[in-house]
Amino acid sequence: MQQLLGLSGEGVRKRRDRKRLLGWRHGKQSVYPAFQFDLAGGRVWPALESLLPLLDTESGPTQLRFLLSPDPELGDTPAALLCSSQALALEAVSSKARQFGCQLAR
Repeated sequence: MQQLLGLSGEGVRKRRDRKRLLGWRHGKQSVYPAFQFDLAGGRVWPALESLLPLLDTESGPTQLRFLLSPDPELGDTPAALLCSSQALALEAVSSKARQFGCQLAR
């Protein structure tokens, strides 16, 4: 992550903690799902950075489940639509993300 994003380990952790990067601790390792990266650009997809704060959960696996679960109303997974960077798709995914946190049991 450090090399891809051009950040220190602390910089990567701060981005994760501020919900600008999807990742979580798994034992002594950190997990960062690959779909969130524009590898050619060496960055996180900008749409994902704006979406993660809308998800009302701190759980990385729960965020991942939202992003990779097919949604019939969207016609695809939120992740696929975010990576396509289509304005209308981003608006629809953002709306779903705002609703997602309201549906979780507390």
